[in-house]
Amino acid sequence: MTFVMKGALLLGLVAVVQGSLFFWPASRDVLNHSYYGAWRLKHELLVAPGQNRLIVVGGSNVAFSVDSTTLERALVRPTINMGLHGDVGLAHMVHEVEDGARAGDFVVLIPEYEQFYGDVLNGALPAAEVVQYDWSALRYFSSWRQWRNLATNSRTITSAATFALLDQAKGRLLRLPRENREVTTVYRSDAFDSHGDMVAHLGLESDPRRILASTVRAEGEFNEEAVDVTVRCAEALAKRGATFVIVFPAISAGYWAVNQDLAKQVATRFPVGLVLRMPQDSVLDDGWFFDSVYHLNRKGRAVRAGQLVEVLLAKGAQRR
Repeated sequence: MTFVMKGALLLGLVAVVQGSLFFWPASRDVLNHSYYGAWRLKHELLVAPGQNRLIVVGGSNVAFSVDSTTLERALVRPTINMGLHGDVGLAHMVHEVEDGARAGDFVVLIPEYEQFYGDVLNGALPAAEVVQYDWSALRYFSSWRQWRNLATNSRTITSAATFALLDQAKGRLLRLPRENREVTTVYRSDAFDSHGDMVAHLGLESDPRRILASTVRAEGEFNEEAVDVTVRCAEALAKRGATFVIVFPAISAGYWAVNQDLAKQVATRFPVGLVLRMPQDSVLDDGWFFDSVYHLNRKGRAVRAGQLVEVLLAKGAQRR
């Protein structure tokens, strides 16, 4: 066997081991209810039969802050909430909806401002976690930057899985009692309703400390490619007979105070007519948020629903 063949065999073996660790669940109970496992459920809604739908796309601001039932009733359109986590990457989100939207659909993108700065466009650790729970998500990684970030963050997951496996093996050898990992009632796949809305938090108290902790300035240089991929998606859907618009997310007043210049910069980069209203129109009181500057509580979600209905009706989104 030649040196090259031996090297190729070794690399193949390493790839198999790493792949096995990547997809090995450190805890089956947690895996079954993983927050990121909800991607599959939401994707199934997108590809299921249906016409003239309202499809709301974005990160966790969409997951936590959109009331699809209210939108569905007001606009007379079956409504799908695709929101999960901003760090899945804006590129992944727009590729997915571009692939799944149909003629007659009305697509509303509600991006998070961080997705236009640095390299969040191409995904971070949550993108790799989505793939860990559903291989089919790989089809929406279309650029080398997305694949690079996926490879980097997959190593983080593989490393964590390795240590978890070693801990489990040690526990069995020493006959230690099995530790029951606590699973949050909110950040899990079964905390969403049939539209894809996060609803498990609606009866819980807000956490001002976590809201304050998430009140930070977006990092990195403005990423023009984030605008470009969004505009290309809008153009592709328009050719198909679907409508694509952008509405900026509901954010806390505290977040606005430290990021308003960055938010306004995002708004000015899009063509006229694609954006409905300006960022400052969606600034809400800090007391209307649950545990993040992007996650509304029950009261804030109700206010936000009214705002979205108003702006979408003005755009002619109501099905006749």
